[in-house]
Amino acid sequence: MALATALLPYQVAWINDGALMKLGDKSRRTGWTYVEAYDAVSKRYRPHNNVNRDYWFSSADESAGLEFIEYCRFFAKNLFEKVADVVTEELIDTETRRSATALVIRCPNGKKIVAMTSNPRRFRSKGGDVCLDEFAFHDDPRGMFDAASPVTMWGGSIRIFSTPNGEGSYYNTLVQNCRKVLRALGVTDLSDRSTFPPLVEIQNQARAMNVGPVFSYHRVTIEDAIAQGIVEKINQQTGGTMSRAEFLQSCRDKSRDEDAFNQEYMCEPSTDASAWLPYALIESCEHDDCPQAGEALTGYDDGLCDVGVDVGRTHDRTTIFVLENVGDVRWLRQLLVFQNMSLPDQQRELVALLQRINLRRCCIDATGIGLGLSEFTQDALGSSRIEGVHFTAPVKEDLAVTMKQAFEDKTVRITPNDATLREDLHSVRKTVTTAGNIRFEGEKNKDGHADRFWGLALALHAGKNPSVPFEFTPGPPLRFGPTRPVRGRW
Repeated sequence: MALATALLPYQVAWINDGALMKLGDKSRRTGWTYVEAYDAVSKRYRPHNNVNRDYWFSSADESAGLEFIEYCRFFAKNLFEKVADVVTEELIDTETRRSATALVIRCPNGKKIVAMTSNPRRFRSKGGDVCLDEFAFHDDPRGMFDAASPVTMWGGSIRIFSTPNGEGSYYNTLVQNCRKVLRALGVTDLSDRSTFPPLVEIQNQARAMNVGPVFSYHRVTIEDAIAQGIVEKINQQTGGTMSRAEFLQSCRDKSRDEDAFNQEYMCEPSTDASAWLPYALIESCEHDDCPQAGEALTGYDDGLCDVGVDVGRTHDRTTIFVLENVGDVRWLRQLLVFQNMSLPDQQRELVALLQRINLRRCCIDATGIGLGLSEFTQDALGSSRIEGVHFTAPVKEDLAVTMKQAFEDKTVRITPNDATLREDLHSVRKTVTTAGNIRFEGEKNKDGHADRFWGLALALHAGKNPSVPFEFTPGPPLRFGPTRPVRGRW
């Protein structure tokens, strides 16, 4: 079995990297455990590469440890024609005195390859090489790292590899440390190790930035693995005929959503744990009776309506949410999204819409360019029903809290299966600045800047403290704002 033909390029790069601290940031099922087993066996079975150290493999569950040991047996037999007997050993927890079972292979040089499950105390009094498999999913990753590091003090190495497990995991902290230092050194493609500076330069930069620990970093997404031949290898093993594009699409189709695909296959941790509105919460309020964006008023029965308008112009969108009050539930009856539409045209569309419904209150983002739209709409329909809302930090916090409460109480119903709406609602994060101030912000992307989140939040805010209900009558004749700038507003 020739190494060049049996393994893919990124696997060869992992083996050939002699760094004492290595981190593999990887897609699911890209053969990392397989190649680590090859390396562990090769270093202890080859006469000219006889590593005189024990090897300690720790996995998040027993099945992963068994898989690793079976790979080791395979390589011992097929590469070195040695039968690797697996025995079980009892490991005693020095604090609780409880025992646990480890799987052990005795190597020809007298050293051991040991696979055990995750428990920091099992590394006490050990020495040699350490591998922490699927590190992000260990119960106590910080404790594991603290206990495992001293094991390598007498020349051993530590290898960590994992699929991400959320932005808040300790594993993601290690990954971000590596990325931060590499980017400071001008690296733009984290999957192309040929552009990385020497490890000593990376480590010096990390010390200068007071960032650590920093590993020799390997990153392989499913797209990287596909480009390097994993689909052809799978087809060869299974007898399949899937193309690269078909394989990638199958990975997407098997994923719950884009966030899950990014975490499982693209080395990007899930944002769900830090999102103000988790996916499950959003989906629990989706209903088939709500319209898709751009559709006409749907299911409207002349009930009192609250409207929210987040104002944009070019990159950011203007979003208009119409919520009808049915009992204690606010139902989405219309969602309009405007892009690259002049503000006078936006006002015409908005006023015409507001005159068609039994409007209780409309809250409009009056920050920046929204001020003009808010004031001219007040002129057209009256300030008792139209409220301009200035997006200060306390106001945004109140809007976000009201929004979350509505979703948790299931008092809002929104469009189902609208990926753009779902991602927009999910994009907002609560952060705390170094000064202790709370912020709610969403990242800018091709679909805007959390515009749908704030449009819906304003509509829910409109129903939070509504004006005294009034009898529904047609509004006054339309009055449109000027098409030229007035006092710099438009």
